[in-house]
Amino acid sequence: MREEDTKRESFTLLSDETKAVLETEKKDQKYMYVARKGLAPTVSCLDCGSLVICHECQAPMTLYGAKKVTSEKAIFKCNKCGASRSALETCKTCGSWRLQQYGVGIEGVSQELIKKYPDRTVFIIDGEHTKTPKEINKTLADFYTTPGAVLIGTELALNYITRPIHHIHIVSIDALLALPHYAIKERLMRLLVRMRSYARTSFVIQTRIPEESLWKHIHHDTLADFYRKEFIERKQFNYPPFSTLIKLTVMGQNAEVKKHIASYKTALEACCDTSLFEATHYTSPFTQNGKHLAHLLIKVQKWPEAAIVSYLQSLPPFVKVMVNPEHLI
Repeated sequence: MREEDTKRESFTLLSDETKAVLETEKKDQKYMYVARKGLAPTVSCLDCGSLVICHECQAPMTLYGAKKVTSEKAIFKCNKCGASRSALETCKTCGSWRLQQYGVGIEGVSQELIKKYPDRTVFIIDGEHTKTPKEINKTLADFYTTPGAVLIGTELALNYITRPIHHIHIVSIDALLALPHYAIKERLMRLLVRMRSYARTSFVIQTRIPEESLWKHIHHDTLADFYRKEFIERKQFNYPPFSTLIKLTVMGQNAEVKKHIASYKTALEACCDTSLFEATHYTSPFTQNGKHLAHLLIKVQKWPEAAIVSYLQSLPPFVKVMVNPEHLI
């Protein structure tokens, strides 16, 4: 495995290792992991820098369907709530037509492969192209029986891969490091170990963050050192397994949810021993159905704690309570 040098003047979608395999190993099959669906995970304005966001939940929109935003076939789709609209629009902030796509998506990788390596048969497994287990298994069966085929897929594909593949190359994974979860690096380590276990000949990680220690741990097989460091950091910030996380969420008007969530924090501190927990309240950068979200994150030393359980049971029904939530925002 080799981390790609990211300090080149121009960005290349496919690494040198990937190109070499595609050009020389004509009969070998290859799985190319891409973290995001669509052509480009992010689109922003070149004039003012504003992101193209979903009108329903404020999450960044993904470009689908065409190489350029200006194409009539192009659409923006939200991978968070599913909303979609035509990509033929101007910047909602400044009115500029200069919208530029960024990042690596499955459709972009597929188009690049078909253009540069037309002799290769390309298969795709993700939530857009293969919506049912039957479709996934059919695609995977066709891939296994096609010499020299390339399978491009998200993590969804890994749930169905059952046999070794000559080459497994990770085209895009950096964006996952930005996900708001305390255990994201542990999750990525498990993902990398799974993929590496299926690689028969080569396993390559393409990254623009070569200094990230995660790649070095998987490369040198120092998993014990990785988990030791993870435990030290989690203890420092009081994350599981040194605490249990409880997230309260309220939804509504911005000022209203801020007031509610602050009052819940005050009430919790008044009725429970504050030495047993830490509590922090904050607002989410996203909205849901046009409504703002505010959260109260509670780190409980010992769970279940009777006084805190009793407090949670007293909350009104519109407060969403999650124990060890998947995301913090």
